[in-house]
Amino acid sequence: MSKSMQAAFCRGPGRLAVEEVAVPTPGEGEVLVKISRCGICGSDLHWYHGGFPAPAVCPGHEISAVVADVGSGVRGVKAGDRVAVEGFRTCGVCEYCRSSDYELCRNIGMIGLTIPGGFSQFLATTERHLFPIPKGVSDEVAQLTEPLAVSVHALRLAGLEVGQRVLVLGAGTIGLTAIAAA
Repeated sequence: MSKSMQAAFCRGPGRLAVEEVAVPTPGEGEVLVKISRCGICGSDLHWYHGGFPAPAVCPGHEISAVVADVGSGVRGVKAGDRVAVEGFRTCGVCEYCRSSDYELCRNIGMIGLTIPGGFSQFLATTERHLFPIPKGVSDEVAQLTEPLAVSVHALRLAGLEVGQRVLVLGAGTIGLTAIAAA
């Protein structure tokens, strides 16, 4: 495998740049994935149009990928496995991570915001933030795992029950997945 890859960066409103960067090396408990598909989120559009400051790292967090390499201690995935990538990266050892409240981890990183993301050829993340893609599910559909998870979580928080009606404002990816989840 080449030691460098291409990655896209938002260098200001309306300014994208594709640059050569080093391919990450997976450390202990880490997995190197080759990006299959990466969706364009509304937040990516906000950065591109200047509504939010652009991240200093390569954006993109709606990712389907194939495991390319694994670091020491990785037992649950192997090279060639197809996976969906969660948009977080956490420590895995603090009380929040151990109690499944890892979104409260003080060492949390956000793929595509504080950690290099999926608008690249490869990325490294932790094994615990990878989910197998079932056979028969395409890479295009699997990249929707993150936005669908957002919608399902929102509906659970809302306490939606069978037979209730909902109003979904907006027909972007989150709106459409919210309709599907409802």
